[in-house]
Amino acid sequence: MTIDTTVLKLRLDKILELLPHLKEIQQKGKKAYAESRILQLATERQLQIAAQAVVDIATHIIAHKNWGAPESYTEAISIIASNKVIDTKLAQDLRDLVKLRNLIVHLYLKIDSALLYQNLIRYVQSLEAFVASMKQFIKEDQK
Repeated sequence: MTIDTTVLKLRLDKILELLPHLKEIQQKGKKAYAESRILQLATERQLQIAAQAVVDIATHIIAHKNWGAPESYTEAISIIASNKVIDTKLAQDLRDLVKLRNLIVHLYLKIDSALLYQNLIRYVQSLEAFVASMKQFIKEDQK
């Protein structure tokens, strides 16, 4: 079964749509972020959506390549890394992002906004690297 590049591209477009907003929040500075519950909530939601898009892409690739059935979202990231879709460093960063997504969705009372802001640059860089890796993967898969 071939990969539906439309599915992947729609989700990549969503990540690309969110990245400028996340960068803007980061550029406002730590103080502005700490003082604005709206910025904190916007950051959480945008990272949740971006992480879900990453997971959706990973699980789509795994299903269409018949690479097994991941037992968790973080395992889905590990599977695409073990199949050389993304590198191991990026995989670790994305697993951290997926864990954050799980925290936002299930344990929202335990979110440390200061820690989230501290890692915002890393999350943005990971998402940018993921988009670049996926564009390369799509290009190679269509050959």
